[in-house]
Amino acid sequence: MIRPILLIHRAGWGGAEQTLLDLIEGLPTDQWQVTAAVPDGPFSEKLAGLQTNIESIRFPAWRKMRDLIRNRLCLRSITRLAGRVSARVVIAGDFRTAPYAVQAAVNRGCPSLVFIQDSTIRQRHIKAYRVHRADRVLCPSNRQLQHAILAGVDPPRAILLPVGIDTKRFNPHVDGSRLRNQWMPCQDAVLVGCIGSISPLKGQDLLLEAMLPLMREDKRIGLIFAGSGKNSFIENLKGRASEFLSSNRIRFVDWMEDIGAAYAAVDVVAVPSRSESFSRVTAEAMACGKAVVATQTGAVEELFDRDRCGISVPVGDISALRESLTHLVNDAEMRMRLRHAASEQIVHHFSLAKSQQQFREVLQSVCD
Repeated sequence: MIRPILLIHRAGWGGAEQTLLDLIEGLPTDQWQVTAAVPDGPFSEKLAGLQTNIESIRFPAWRKMRDLIRNRLCLRSITRLAGRVSARVVIAGDFRTAPYAVQAAVNRGCPSLVFIQDSTIRQRHIKAYRVHRADRVLCPSNRQLQHAILAGVDPPRAILLPVGIDTKRFNPHVDGSRLRNQWMPCQDAVLVGCIGSISPLKGQDLLLEAMLPLMREDKRIGLIFAGSGKNSFIENLKGRASEFLSSNRIRFVDWMEDIGAAYAAVDVVAVPSRSESFSRVTAEAMACGKAVVATQTGAVEELFDRDRCGISVPVGDISALRESLTHLVNDAEMRMRLRHAASEQIVHHFSLAKSQQQFREVLQSVCD
């Protein structure tokens, strides 16, 4: 039995947490027994459902003067936990827990792994958070991989591990008709969806600026924002979109569990992010056979395979975003062509099964 310890900084739920949950679920329970040190919250609840041992721990900010004593106490707790469960490897699920994972692994005499999944990570964080000292650094995109190497990670230790998509949950056969009829029942409507967390980093303000002129010119077009976020930012977006709210041509709907149906309900998915580590929304939409316009961040260029499977635009380029959306709204054949190429790209190159297998192989290699 191999016993890894997983350290997680965040208590909440998002794409990074979904990725970790998917990978842990791919570890056979007769060979692996995972212990997760994580704050109480939605993620710990989901982990508990996978027969994972849960230790409730909050990680203080690393190397802030006021937290130095708490840093030492937390590290001591992690090291003791590693000894108690006979840990064979310590895994940092994000760069903020990397210093704890790396040092606890040294104290325990076992290897450490660090996931780089935060789109806000910068090269200075690699050394400040001791990421470069880990035995393996797992990166979801070539962009993140190169950043890690440039920041000091030894190339043989940097591993490309793309996010895997569950094609049983996300595929072109998912039924979105109920939501479609609810959101925009008009037969000839073209519905653009922006799905996921709503925040300045995700760029919904950029999409709105690109879309409003198109919607004034073409009454067929509708726009859906599906997700949750800070009320102040959402209210700002609603204020700018006020001319279309009363007619329901622009809607804001809360996050939903059946996110596959949301992808299925729209004709085009827009991902206008200012920064991504991978861009899970892009990959999920592609798996559902959707035409996607996304900014060139994270793994978008790898996902789109030179724009064969989607349309990429420079980050922050509103004119390019508007032009690409115009093409897709007006060209049903292009949407259909991208639909087939996109879903096949995910099945063949970004499947969850492939990602889970690669993760098992990486873990096994450092534990042998």
